[in-house]
Amino acid sequence: MTEVKRAFAVGDSVISMHSLVSPPREAWGVGLEIPSASRGRVVDARPYDYPKPYVVLFDVEEGGSVEIDVTEEEIGKITPLVLDPIDMPPMRVRTPDRHISRRGVYAPTPARPHRWCKLAHGVCMLLMSIMYVVALDRYLLGTLLVTVLGVIAVYYHHFRVHNTWRGIPEILRHDKPESDERLSVDPAFVRKCFPVDMLYALSLAGVLESYYVNLVSPSSLRGTVCVLVAGAAVILWAVKSYLHDRAVCIIPKFED
Repeated sequence: MTEVKRAFAVGDSVISMHSLVSPPREAWGVGLEIPSASRGRVVDARPYDYPKPYVVLFDVEEGGSVEIDVTEEEIGKITPLVLDPIDMPPMRVRTPDRHISRRGVYAPTPARPHRWCKLAHGVCMLLMSIMYVVALDRYLLGTLLVTVLGVIAVYYHHFRVHNTWRGIPEILRHDKPESDERLSVDPAFVRKCFPVDMLYALSLAGVLESYYVNLVSPSSLRGTVCVLVAGAAVILWAVKSYLHDRAVCIIPKFED
């Protein structure tokens, strides 16, 4: 006897052709309505002598599912759409609207929060080196004494805090976060770092310029201007340090 081919098989994805009602619950005597176009899956295919030979598991909104006995006319099979590569349109390479840097997205660090901080810090270090050489030339013993006292103070602070000696004191290092730490980045402060760095560099250049102008043609007014510019440089250095500390800092990592 030839077996009749079934319209649906177990595992087929189907869709309800119209609204269906599940068998009534014993407690309330009311069935659950399954709207039309609801997706389900065939879980059993009984012989054709059953009034409703197919058992379909439909998904409901609450995240559960319900089984309903249905006939062949109450459901339709869902066939996944498969495109023939020959019929697909050719791929068009899209040109980006803006230039994409090969270096990728810049990752802020405690030492250089802004992308251009490296350039600004290099300019500041050059100007401060020139100022240090000028100070050595004018006040050799005093400059050396201040330098030695500053180095001793930095190492003494490191030993008091960490109780160990180190080649580069911790206060001068910008370490990466440890396994139990993470970087905290504030974009608002990151954007302000580079402009303040450049203002600080301009103030250092102003100190050098006013110093050399006063050296060539000394006067009380030019000396006062040099002192005021030097004071502005100190204030900008404090603002620069504050912004860098707020832009990127290392904080403990809190586990949820």
